[in-house]
Amino acid sequence: MNKDGKFLICFLALCAHMAVFVGTLCADTVYLKNGRSLEGIIKSEDEEGLLLDVGFGTVGLRKGQIERIYRSSEEESFLLRKKWQQQKATREVPKPLKGTVKDEPRTQQVDLSQEAGHVFVDALLNKKVKARLLLDTGASVVVLSDKIGRQLGINMKKDKNMVTLQMADGRKTEAKFIALEFVSIEGIEAKGVSAAVLLNDSDEPGYKDGLLGMSFLKQFNFTVDQKNKKLILDKVR
Repeated sequence: MNKDGKFLICFLALCAHMAVFVGTLCADTVYLKNGRSLEGIIKSEDEEGLLLDVGFGTVGLRKGQIERIYRSSEEESFLLRKKWQQQKATREVPKPLKGTVKDEPRTQQVDLSQEAGHVFVDALLNKKVKARLLLDTGASVVVLSDKIGRQLGINMKKDKNMVTLQMADGRKTEAKFIALEFVSIEGIEAKGVSAAVLLNDSDEPGYKDGLLGMSFLKQFNFTVDQKNKKLILDKVR
């Protein structure tokens, strides 16, 4: 299995915890040259690239990154927008306690780094563990390697919190479903972030320490600006 495949993860057992973000039949699908794909609705397109709406945010892509595009019908796009509206109306974002002073920024521009066509961000987990995560709007939750799980003090023994993940090649692997108390990126913070920790060294993500998925990103209105190598996070009020 190649490294790219390990990031195209479909969550089977997480449905009890959270809804799948994008339906497979109701979205424009942009297939990238690095083997990955993104689903959403194309907002704009020109000779330089396109802007893809993925529900809670937008992703900018350059033409040179794109292999091909599947374009949804107007009816499919309408149904997807309706689904997004329902998800936005029901998303739960932790609120600060009364009387607390919030000195963290509401909006932050995060520097992105690119390696082999992939985009990475540096995160701080539970205010103690540093992790380099691949930005993946197609992942329902944050995914972490077992190395990072051990650094977080997670008991890696099997228990009732086990979930099953399916890799792009069809192979299934086990992970432990957890809730991260804090995930911080350059000073802007999300709380109560769902995550899955892979149990076996052989099943660790092939790139760095894991994936930064939608369980973090949905707490923000976000924009991925690949041209300027920025992730713009605007905290949901």
